[in-house]
Amino acid sequence: MVNNPTIILHNILDIVNYPDDQQNFIDQFSESCMRKGLASLIKDLPADLRIRLADDLSSNLQIAEFEKIIYRYIAPDDYENAIQEATSTLFDDFLTSIESTRTQVQSDKLDLYLASF
Repeated sequence: MVNNPTIILHNILDIVNYPDDQQNFIDQFSESCMRKGLASLIKDLPADLRIRLADDLSSNLQIAEFEKIIYRYIAPDDYENAIQEATSTLFDDFLTSIESTRTQVQSDKLDLYLASF
């Protein structure tokens, strides 16, 4: 079974016949997960470190550069755990948001797909 979050989300969007641009949704979802995870960690940093981190992140960075900067302030394991927690929360929110619009067939397929994990 594939455990790549992008592929899993793409498969779920296929199952529920997501009508819009799937890749755009996946990109926005991924960005939201990163932002939510990072926000949960930043709030615990002392004010001076939050300011320095904000300054360091103020330019448009590629993900590898972004993570190098983050890891100067936050342990990689803490960052990964925060991203996983944020992803889980946002994923649950997404599933809840589409619950009322799914057909029974879509719900059955989705339940079967999710049970495979």
